[in-house]
Amino acid sequence: RHGVISMMHSLSGSLMMDREVISFDQGRGYIEKDSGTSFPNFYQWIHCNSFDEESSIMVSIANIPFLGLRFTGCIGAIIHKSIEYRLATYSGVKILESNANHISLKQGKYRLQVELFEPPKGHPLRSPVQGQMNGSVRESNNVKARF
Repeated sequence: RHGVISMMHSLSGSLMMDREVISFDQGRGYIEKDSGTSFPNFYQWIHCNSFDEESSIMVSIANIPFLGLRFTGCIGAIIHKSIEYRLATYSGVKILESNANHISLKQGKYRLQVELFEPPKGHPLRSPVQGQMNGSVRESNNVKARF
């Protein structure tokens, strides 16, 4: 299960790393949660809230097990000028394209295009497989994208 706690909240504080202080004051944060015994066998996830205006975008596409079957599902949200636009399987979103370089979604009159530039290899993270942390996924926190 995947959930978003906050797509855009203010940050304050600092972190000392290698004797260097990194300030998070006046920054923007994002918090999500995952639970369950296994990760999907395929998923794509992207989030960005580093826009000039107070905006935030997140999209998650995954192969989801449900009642013994599997389907590709999507949940996405765009917050712009305090208005949330939600794109989701349960609201009729159509995944027009989903690959390493491009995501294209359509729901009613809304369309979201995400272009990913030079997808990095990412960092390996432990992941659950049937309740054990035996798997590995690669995630990156610095992909360049155009929305």
